[in-house]
Amino acid sequence: MAEPATLHRALFRGGVTQAQDVSDYFVNSGLTAVDSQRARRAILAESIPSIENGLWRLLPDGRIELIWKIKPGAAWHDGTPFTANDLTFTLTVAHDKEFPEFRTATFDALEYRTTHPSFEVMRHPQGPSNIEKLHSNQAPMPSNRFVGLNRAGYQNPEFDALIDSHMATIPLETRMQVLGQIVHHMTDQLNVMGLFYDLRPTRVGSQVQNMAANNPTLNVHEWDLAR
Repeated sequence: MAEPATLHRALFRGGVTQAQDVSDYFVNSGLTAVDSQRARRAILAESIPSIENGLWRLLPDGRIELIWKIKPGAAWHDGTPFTANDLTFTLTVAHDKEFPEFRTATFDALEYRTTHPSFEVMRHPQGPSNIEKLHSNQAPMPSNRFVGLNRAGYQNPEFDALIDSHMATIPLETRMQVLGQIVHHMTDQLNVMGLFYDLRPTRVGSQVQNMAANNPTLNVHEWDLAR
């Protein structure tokens, strides 16, 4: 095994790959790593976020919140404590166009999709449960690193107010009235234009009874067999 040419994989330009892999693994340990059994293990993190431990949450607006807790006692080689500021610095470098060696291609793809002057055709379920994804706070912007769900980027205070009202209203009749105004606004401004509907055919035995038409597995407890 030879001396590694660099201590970071992004700067490796050829040579002894084995030496490079070992140095990169020890010097640039991440929050987690995949072991020889292909299982992800916590390294610098106290634990891996999951729904069970409450560190992985789906927010009402459709975003996902991950909470990483650094393992107590984690430190650099000179004893300096490893903190959240170090992770923030890593993300900053990964987003910086001045350092293409370290920049993650995913961020470029998101920015390109948002700023490119064209139409984007994508599969995007529509319906009352997805209305909040069209809110202005979901528009991909540099401030949110282009990860918003409002891919059209349409922003309108009046439309936002209708969405907020719909999401906060409980009585069904009132909600339907607000939803009608939302649909009217969408068809008038054409912020989203549907092109097709997905069909999901389901084969059902002729003896099966009481199956829901829209979602066959929704009422599986009510299924029965004709005798």
